[in-house]
Amino acid sequence: MFPISQDLKAVIINKATNRKTQVSQTYEYLPNLSICVNDKGGGEFGVLITDSIYDLHIFTQTQAFPLYYYEQISSKDFHNTQGIQSTMDLYNEVEGFKDEDSMPLESRPLRGAEHWEKGSSSASANAKLEADKRGSPLDCRKSGDFFGVKGSGEGINPFLRNREKENNKSFDRVSSVSPQNDKIVYYKRKDAIRNEALIRFQEVYKDKTITKEAIFYYLYALLNHPTYKEKYKDNLSKMLPRIPFMKDFWGFENAGRALAQLHLNYESFAEACLDSSNGAFACLKSKMNDFKGQNLFHTKEEAMRDIQALQEKDFTINKLRFEAKGKLDTIIFNDNIAIVHIPLKAYEYKVNGKSPIEWIIDRYQVKIDKDSHIPNDPNLYECEEGALKGLKGGKYVLHLLLSVIEMSVRTMKTLESLPAYEVVEG
Repeated sequence: MFPISQDLKAVIINKATNRKTQVSQTYEYLPNLSICVNDKGGGEFGVLITDSIYDLHIFTQTQAFPLYYYEQISSKDFHNTQGIQSTMDLYNEVEGFKDEDSMPLESRPLRGAEHWEKGSSSASANAKLEADKRGSPLDCRKSGDFFGVKGSGEGINPFLRNREKENNKSFDRVSSVSPQNDKIVYYKRKDAIRNEALIRFQEVYKDKTITKEAIFYYLYALLNHPTYKEKYKDNLSKMLPRIPFMKDFWGFENAGRALAQLHLNYESFAEACLDSSNGAFACLKSKMNDFKGQNLFHTKEEAMRDIQALQEKDFTINKLRFEAKGKLDTIIFNDNIAIVHIPLKAYEYKVNGKSPIEWIIDRYQVKIDKDSHIPNDPNLYECEEGALKGLKGGKYVLHLLLSVIEMSVRTMKTLESLPAYEVVEG
């Protein structure tokens, strides 16, 4: 029996059992989410969710716990499942194409957009409807106006990076072959949450509607809970997290889902700053002091017009800095632009010891590597996917910084509204 307060490995499979099992995200067409945590002995505890290939040094040492894993199956087994429900969780890898966009449409690999159309092997129809209402990070079409961000929706969610014309593609069309080597590799998606864990959660809460996906988001909220992190601070610096049962399972699940949306979509909130009461916005540096004292909504509109009138070269950056030591409400972006009215609450959310804002200030600067002498120049970068796709250099960094400020404030509000840390007794 799965015991109370077991570590994460007893809840989620996070290592391949054989060479045909794919646990970590390695291909865009094998969509997945992973909760990354500090491994034992890795210093201060941290947790972050990702939808893409993760760096094993996100933290000092990192272990990742996925929502799904994928098992390679033969073409024969695939064709034997045609017309059966299990077909709905199959993905294919068309080998031989380095550039997916060069594939014929019918040969391109399936992606996350079909998640709910395919169905989840662990979720009932009722659970699916509830998740639809809450807005799953795996849901592909709800995010065009998510959290007040207006737009086409591309990039608002990591799994939104799907061509609209492919969204309704059926699995009967995945069996086309590569003209280069006539080989297709099929993968069967399986739940990484262990069956024993699901049974135990349902028993503890006397609730058969609890699904493996719900447990995944419950875990993300729990691992982010300030009381949990403080209470077990010493233990978490030496060992993997252990998982207690909180009294309000669905409160944690909802909060975990909201946190996942925020953290996966961290590039998507730049425009929301203009409609937000949180205050942060970009303005001309020459008008910085005037803007600080004016009516906030009038200021934002005027500042936006000023920024829009700038030319591409006006966004060039060298090194971002705070206006003065200890004065965190204003960032000097470059000689032309400043960001003002930054809420101090935005600095309270930290990833790996620093706020995301401070990470951007530290990493997005022109710097020459002392060993290789190769320059690192963010002005040469162009965003190729996601909510900020097409933005270049300093303009990308500006939008990223505004978005991360907004994301951080919303994260803190979500963390402050988490259910009380009350453990189920017995």
